[in-house]
Amino acid sequence: MLPCTEEDAAMPPPICLPCFFCVARRLAEGHPDKAVSWFAVGCYYMCTQQYEAARRHFGKATTLDRRFVPAWIGFGHAFAAQDESDQVRGVSQRRVRLCKDERQE
Repeated sequence: MLPCTEEDAAMPPPICLPCFFCVARRLAEGHPDKAVSWFAVGCYYMCTQQYEAARRHFGKATTLDRRFVPAWIGFGHAFAAQDESDQVRGVSQRRVRLCKDERQE
């Protein structure tokens, strides 16, 4: 388990953002070829309301694994957080197509 300060530990569960950042960073450094690593980094940035950074990392996750649905969902939420409804629609349509393709295989 990663060490947290008393202040971090006093945060309401289940999120300890400094610990979350450390875990996401370690995933990205240790497994840069895995979509889940960049998804974790994107989730951290969503939690800290850094939506542009979140989009970049969700985008990297979807580039590494275009069928990693959680990253597509995060991508859509990051666009929605910035009220970019056209982009949300586009991401949602791609996600639906991917799900249909996966069922056909």
